Amino acid sequence: MRDIEPDMSGKNASPVQEQSVANTTNANMLSYIAIGLSVLALFVSVLEVSYLHDEVRSQAWPYLQLNMRYSEEGFELNVINKGVGPAKVRSVKMFLDDNEVTDIDQAILDTVGPENAFSYELYFSRNPAPGVMSADEKAVFFKVPWQPNTRLLTQSWANRIDLTACYCSVYDQCWVSRMGQGDPVKTEYCE
Repeated sequence: MRDIEPDMSGKNASPVQEQSVANTTNANMLSYIAIGLSVLALFVSVLEVSYLHDEVRSQAWPYLQLNMRYSEEGFELNVINKGVGPAKVRSVKMFLDDNEVTDIDQAILDTVGPENAFSYELYFSRNPAPGVMSADEKAVFFKVPWQPNTRLLTQSWANRIDLTACYCSVYDQCWVSRMGQGDPVKTEYCE
């Protein structure tokens, strides 16, 4: 017995064969449209998730501001979280003439001399690092009341002192903030 193959070229095709070819073509076309719409839906979903991820991060964004404050009571160096989320403070460093201050008593002695020096009984100092600062929280890094020898210190430190802070959000995005330098700079990690 001989196999008879249908002629799919359209020549000498029976109406049943023509209908079968048309159904196959329509089915293929609908399959391609369905695949295209699925890919488009996937792309839109990925964009939406990315947008929502960024939105959630922005709602937990810390922004540390470092400042020097003069008041009727005295002089302060402050660390303030002006952001909307908590800041994981990794480090806060004080610099005098671009040299890191590791001993405040020694920095005071070097600045005003032994005859005008004062110690921790007169000043307050607390480094907020390592720690977490909530939104709108203020930490006083260094504070002295007004007295003749503290005025001498603050006048001497006026243009020579600097603070830097490295901190991260709860999503481990990190920044370095520097006193008087504008917006914090994004960094990969804090040392």
